Amino acid sequence: MNDFPKHLRTLRIERNMTQNQLASMLNYSREAVVAWERGRKLPSYDAIIGICKCFDVSSDWLLGLSY
Repeated sequence: MNDFPKHLRTLRIERNMTQNQLASMLNYSREAVVAWERGRKLPSYDAIIGICKCFDVSSDWLLGLSY
């Protein structure tokens, strides 16, 4: 799961999206997104699914299980 924070931040920045915008799209707080990107907290399964749908990526890639 060490790749998750890096992948999330990279996806968000590549799409010119702020932490606030991503949080709003996922119905989470900005603080939650910050914690995920810094690796301080892990997202729920629902959040992972939402992130994958938002960025059109697989959960395997997002979590660093495939490259």
